[in-house]
Amino acid sequence: MPRQRKPYKVDTVHGKYGWTTIYLNRDTKKFFGEIEGEVFEADTSGECSALLYKRLNQNPVLEWEPFIYVRADTGRPILWNHPVQQDGAGLEFTFYRMEVAAKPDGKLFYRRWLDSDEEKDTRSPHILSRGENYGFIQIPYTEATWQGLLRLQEATKAAAKKLEELVKNDARLVRFLENITCNSLLLKDHK
Repeated sequence: MPRQRKPYKVDTVHGKYGWTTIYLNRDTKKFFGEIEGEVFEADTSGECSALLYKRLNQNPVLEWEPFIYVRADTGRPILWNHPVQQDGAGLEFTFYRMEVAAKPDGKLFYRRWLDSDEEKDTRSPHILSRGENYGFIQIPYTEATWQGLLRLQEATKAAAKKLEELVKNDARLVRFLENITCNSLLLKDHK
C-alpha cells in the first residue's frame, strides 16, 4: 500500500466570517478545505474556492449570550505646562450591553444589544479578537445588574454635579471640606 502524500497548500479563501486554506490532495487529485470541521471538496481549485467562499459568507448559527462590559478609569488630571505640584482625581465610568458568541474554533463574535429578536437576526455579527477588550471587564448580564449600573451612573452624575456646584462657591466649598466624610458628596446637600 503506497503511503499518502502530504496535501499541498494551493490558496487561501477569505469571506465575511473568516478564512480558510485550499489544499490539493496529491493522492486523489481533489481540492479541499475545511470550515468548522466540515470538509468541502471539488475537482478544481476554482470550484472548491466557490464552495468555501459561499460558506464563509453565510451568517453562522451561533448561540448568543448577553454580557455587560464595564470599565472605570481613575487618574489625576494634568494641567499642561503648569510648574506646580498638582493633586486631584478623575473618574470615567463606562458600561454597555453586548451579546457574544463563540465559534467552535474559539473566534468570538459580538453584536450590539437590541431588545427586538427580529432586529438581531437581520444584522451581521462582528469578529472580536480575545485581546480587544480595551480595559473593559465582561460580566454576565442580569436585569438586576444592569439596573444597579444605571443607579451607579445616576449617583456618579449627581456627585459630579454637586462637586461642580461646590467648586463655584468659596463659602460652600470651605464648609463642605471642613465636614467631609466618604459619603458626604453623595448623600448630603451642602448649602
